Amino acid sequence: MEKVLKAWLALQGVLYPRIHDLDRLLDLLRERGVDVPADFDALSALTDFGVAFRYEAYDESDDPFDRGEIIQQVEKLLHHVTELLPPEDKS
Repeated sequence: MEKVLKAWLALQGVLYPRIHDLDRLLDLLRERGVDVPADFDALSALTDFGVAFRYEAYDESDDPFDRGEIIQQVEKLLHHVTELLPPEDKS
């Protein structure tokens, strides 16, 4: 999701920092005046997977999140950003 959000920022002409914080990336879009649906905020639960869980053991003692909801939001975000891409030149 980090890369998808960074692609969205790039499409907006925003130079983004080298961060993994999904909340901050969403904030950067909003600061640019982009209408970011509030339901994408649920994706911030994945921030820890971008850094901590990549290098450490996953501790399931944290509050579990609704995996089905997260999957739906991931698919929705991917679709949204894909729709923003310019059409392919097939010539």
